[in-house]
Amino acid sequence: MRHSLTVNYELITEKVIEVVSGDSQEGVINTNLSQPLKLRLLENGEPVTNKPVVFRVVQGDGALQPDTADEAQGAMAETDANGEAEVSFRLGSRAGNGIHRVRARAVGFQGEALFQASANYSIGAVVGVIAGNNQRGAVRQPLPLPFIVAVTDEGANLIPDADIEFKVTRGSGKFDNGETTYLTTTDKDGRASVHLILGREEGIDVQRIVATLVGTEVTSGFTASGFMPGDPGKTSISGVVLDNQDTPLQGVTVRIEDTTRQAITDAEGQFIITESPIGPLHLIAEGSTTTVEGEWPSLTILLRD
Repeated sequence: MRHSLTVNYELITEKVIEVVSGDSQEGVINTNLSQPLKLRLLENGEPVTNKPVVFRVVQGDGALQPDTADEAQGAMAETDANGEAEVSFRLGSRAGNGIHRVRARAVGFQGEALFQASANYSIGAVVGVIAGNNQRGAVRQPLPLPFIVAVTDEGANLIPDADIEFKVTRGSGKFDNGETTYLTTTDKDGRASVHLILGREEGIDVQRIVATLVGTEVTSGFTASGFMPGDPGKTSISGVVLDNQDTPLQGVTVRIEDTTRQAITDAEGQFIITESPIGPLHLIAEGSTTTVEGEWPSLTILLRD
């Protein structure tokens, strides 16, 4: 008995998508990369021509084919005689290592090509006031809080290691280095700070301090007021503590943070704290000590002169 066996041979095709060039570039935010993002399609080692490839931004706010009518976060390009397809790319506004990514795929080809790019900070665009403005204090004494600024670029990225100059432009105040100018650099969070000792001038906004990003005309400003301190025994803080229905709360402990000065509210919810410090203060009302039934939280109030 004879048996016949038919064998069909099918050639296994290997379709490959590979990165040619343009990966791992870097540049300044919101600028075009110097090289295009280029890939190659191969089938059994041979270039695949006239094949559409779809490029898409998958991380960041960059744009493909920038400065053209086709500018978008998605773009299509056809492979040439070498099986290669490419697009140009503009970095987005966020700075960071490998923070911008583009993915490319072609129908019928396994896998994908992935391009990443790093974006560097641009020149600082803003020196913003974070804290310390409009303080009041005793003449010839340090202000209670530092002046703090933050430096950001046009993409709102906080810029570390930026050179900042603080300068007294009005009044006779000096910084804690004993000078009227103070040079420093921003920290990893893009912030820089300095402490001021008020001058001899009395009055509202008699001190003016300007913070400048060195090498630019980008600035921000602070003002401070100086007053002659009075007899500490004659200073006091008074007030009344009420609930949400404006009913007085008796027995609430009201104290000045980081001091021993405190008072207890009376039957009318009133209190007075004598010999209180001057300058901005945090006043804490501890509702847990009230004699009124119910649950009462603690509240913190910032007092300014």
